[in-house]
Amino acid sequence: HYYQEMLAGLGLTPGKDQLELFLAADVKQSAEQGLQLCFSQQRGRVPVVGLNPGAAYGPAKRWPAEKFGRLAQLVCSQTDALLLIFGTNADCEAAARIAAAVPEHARTGIVDLTGKTNLATAMAYIDRCDAFVTNDSGLMHVAAALKTPTVAIFGSTDHVATGPFSDQARIIRKPMACSPCKETHCPQNHFQCMEQISAQEVFAAVQVFLHSHSD
Repeated sequence: HYYQEMLAGLGLTPGKDQLELFLAADVKQSAEQGLQLCFSQQRGRVPVVGLNPGAAYGPAKRWPAEKFGRLAQLVCSQTDALLLIFGTNADCEAAARIAAAVPEHARTGIVDLTGKTNLATAMAYIDRCDAFVTNDSGLMHVAAALKTPTVAIFGSTDHVATGPFSDQARIIRKPMACSPCKETHCPQNHFQCMEQISAQEVFAAVQVFLHSHSD
């Protein structure tokens, strides 16, 4: 929006708040084959939910892994969706904690992709998701540009300044006097902007997208 306002100052009319990415056919095919290998026991096309627990800027941008874990429990117990966990090597520990929160018998529906994709393959897997839950991060903007239904969780950062450019995105945040602080760590040491966002609230947003997929 900042750069759009600069254009307006020059007398130009900014276009619609939409970005778009295009994937090569072979990259999309490779991701689909990867899903088929991971979930070979599934028949037909099943919904896929992506979880992106990381954010490189700092922990103040990250919804806690425990809450992502509770969300994973809800998805696995109340839907037939498969789960993909995204991230870099730095997110492997969080991904392991998320998967561990799900009962062992249900973990066959989870694939941990942290540290195992490059940007192109991550984009292809995000493109396959029917809902993508993410912190304010680079992959959030990738999902928005791919038109993947996105649930974007905001705490320390400004959802107006850095929110996803997509009409397929739902922003979840808690209005607080101290948010957005734009700090890497919570200066108040209570992290309430994230702690007050419940897994059930995020799951409800995911369900809306999954129901749209099934219609």
